Amino acid sequence: MGTAVRNLARAGITAICAVTILCSATSAYAALDATWGVRFGDEGGGTPVFQRATAIERDGLGDFYVAGEFRGTIDLGGGVLASADPANYDAFLARFTPSGQHVWSTSFGGTDDEFPRDLVFDANGAVVVVGDTRSATFVAGGDSTATNGVNDAFAVKFDAAGGNEWTRVWGGAGVDIATAVDVTSTGSFIVAGTFKDTVDFGTGAHGSAGFQDIFLLELASSGVTNATETYGGSGDEKWAGVCVDDFDAVILAGTFEDTVDFGAGPPAVSLGVREGCLAKFSSVGGSLQWVREYDAAMSGDQCCLTSVATDGGNIFTTGFFSGSVSFAGAPLASAGGNDVFVAGHKSNGDAIWSIRGGSAGSDFANHIVYGDDRLAVSGMFSGNAGFGADTLQSNGSFDALLVVCTLFGTMDYARGGGGSGYDDAMQATIALDEIWLAGGLRDVAAFDSVSLSGASPTSSDAFLVRYGQAIATDVAGTEAV
Repeated sequence: MGTAVRNLARAGITAICAVTILCSATSAYAALDATWGVRFGDEGGGTPVFQRATAIERDGLGDFYVAGEFRGTIDLGGGVLASADPANYDAFLARFTPSGQHVWSTSFGGTDDEFPRDLVFDANGAVVVVGDTRSATFVAGGDSTATNGVNDAFAVKFDAAGGNEWTRVWGGAGVDIATAVDVTSTGSFIVAGTFKDTVDFGTGAHGSAGFQDIFLLELASSGVTNATETYGGSGDEKWAGVCVDDFDAVILAGTFEDTVDFGAGPPAVSLGVREGCLAKFSSVGGSLQWVREYDAAMSGDQCCLTSVATDGGNIFTTGFFSGSVSFAGAPLASAGGNDVFVAGHKSNGDAIWSIRGGSAGSDFANHIVYGDDRLAVSGMFSGNAGFGADTLQSNGSFDALLVVCTLFGTMDYARGGGGSGYDDAMQATIALDEIWLAGGLRDVAAFDSVSLSGASPTSSDAFLVRYGQAIATDVAGTEAV
């Protein structure tokens, strides 16, 4: 989240499972338990369907915004929303009060699939949602936009009342995905993602160097593209994350194969299957300040950066790795397959600490967010997993996880949750010593003392779970505990 909105929030108040890792400046924060939850499922019955919350953010008034995907129908508290084609996914966006009351909800998309992947709000309460669409025509509010390829990237801006302000769609013949968004102190939106082949993002055509390349855009508050930069090499570049620091510098996190060229200095070279990269720019289209590479020690292993956050100066990354990888100090070694990592960096890019957690199976991380002098990382784990001093056992194949640690890289405690089905957390938002977690669940999933029922083991419902002190909370949805 950008500087102006980050300060406003301070004043006002992801065949896997989900993990949320939370870090604090000291160990003074009390352990948080799940105190409430709600699921949002299909309202039409019949064929198994899939709903999932994919992004969540809290504004300076304490209201929170949730985006996700649904197929068929869904009721988020304001009435039933229906996808344009019941067999395909549309996107939803909803706003709730701090106590969980529904304010408004809306859906958008076309007759094929839409996948919202991130959102951010500005100082005026407007929200920008980014993702990708497979529809031939993408519809949001009164806007109807023809698309160009298999997947096109999109950004849609809504006002504080849920009205559509503008829609932007970018794409070519290949797969194009907007994966992350942040906002600057001046109200511009920074969008990161991946693209293939040739795409005009509003400033002229850009061609990929190989397969998937990374793009960075700066959009004015009006939706006009102010600047575009693309980076790539002979292999794939994926999992792009972005954040803006207190000086409006842009920090980009991603993963690449073979080589990637950031426009200054020699190209970064991958030593493993995939390598993580972290880069800082003065602005989109501005000077490259530094690049850091993180690769696994063995050629068959990988280190993937999936997301990045900042407290305004320091930088925090998350992702997953296999084998052994070095950030700062002694190398991290995975317990088996892929493990989750979190690393802290100075503003100059130097890593100052790194931690890992996971099981003998595969564990992943989707997203990291900073708030209340802590970090929340949403991701995935399975089996018997260790995080700091705590060891957790999943209830089924995949369970949700919450781990608390200091900003100096030590873990305070861990919490697990889930059921026999597939449960995943995509993002979390934190404020006033509470965490709101968003994702998808199947069957019955337990988060501490909170039990949520899904449609069936073969379907998925969107869920919200609150971690914190017990308070009266009520979201009007399918089922609440």
